[in-house]
Amino acid sequence: METMNGLARIRGAYSTLSKKEQRIADYILKQPERIIHHTINQVADDLDVAESTVFRFCQRVGFKGYQALKIALATDVVAPLQDIHEDISNEDTPHEIAEKIFTSNVKTLKATRQILDAASLDKSVELLLSARRIEFFGSGGSAVIALDAYHKFIRSGLLVTANLESHMQLMSRLS
Repeated sequence: METMNGLARIRGAYSTLSKKEQRIADYILKQPERIIHHTINQVADDLDVAESTVFRFCQRVGFKGYQALKIALATDVVAPLQDIHEDISNEDTPHEIAEKIFTSNVKTLKATRQILDAASLDKSVELLLSARRIEFFGSGGSAVIALDAYHKFIRSGLLVTANLESHMQLMSRLS
């Protein structure tokens, strides 16, 4: 699993990183192909941080070290996941389009599984189970997503609601 999807792991961990680690993440996300050809010393010098900081960053996002991160990034850069719309052409048959959509969804699910942190998932479940109520908010195109989440959670036996209108969302905050 370690050599899989370096960019997705960095994006997934981004909000949990320190400011210094986020600087390293930004550097890598903006130019992953550059990292592949740089030593840890060069990256540390470019960012004006210690080599140990870069090494700890690698471990923080789930790699044994800098070399493991480089291998994962090389895989990402050489075989990037393409946007599904780039793959579909006017000449495709309905069956080919369906196949491409299924393939894209499977790749997305696998990438998500690779960056899924078990402790964070457990904590999320614990918070949901202990919540007085769970509210889903959506507006415009996101309204469908909120309704879908509501539909899935209503069967759980938990107290859930879906608010699709902004005034109702604001009033819900007050109660």
